[in-house]
Amino acid sequence: MGTKNSSTKNVSPFTQTNAFAMQHGIILGILLIILLGTLVMGVTDGTASLISTILVVAYPIIVGRLTFSFRRIVTPIGRFTIFQGFMHALLSMFYAAIWGAIATYIYMRFFDNGHFVNTLVSAISNPQTQELLKANGLWQITQGQSDQSLLATVNQMQNIPPSLYAEMILYMNITLAPITALIIGLCTMRFSSSSSQ
Repeated sequence: MGTKNSSTKNVSPFTQTNAFAMQHGIILGILLIILLGTLVMGVTDGTASLISTILVVAYPIIVGRLTFSFRRIVTPIGRFTIFQGFMHALLSMFYAAIWGAIATYIYMRFFDNGHFVNTLVSAISNPQTQELLKANGLWQITQGQSDQSLLATVNQMQNIPPSLYAEMILYMNITLAPITALIIGLCTMRFSSSSSQ
């Protein structure tokens, strides 16, 4: 009986944080998958583009809310360090990035069949879009010594393997996660040893 109680109490803070982060990572992963889906649809659909913009703004806010929820559960009163908030937010976003990368790979490997790139090519081939891109200096892309149009670059995306798309999703999320986690850690830290949520 005593052994069971002691084993429950001796869970390390990192193990506890990681367990919560894994659960919250699933929620964030679903949100990230929806975000990626609306980004793909947003190439041709204005409503989907608006939804994706809202989700981009909402994503770090939801990470913050989940970290506040974590703090309320594990430390209802007392000190909650910036490191605890940072680690929870960081690990949650890392797990979400893994789910997003897996979903991206599965979609690009088994379901896309060139749809994403063809949609981009179709959108960029529109004369009005081309004029807008040229007016903003986004049409010509310099690669080494030669200039290449955006349309030619997008056409080359047909050769990108699904694993590279998944890797890009993982890389972008992992690159941005520490900055977001640091801000969330600062927002969630609590100095007082007696104040409650």
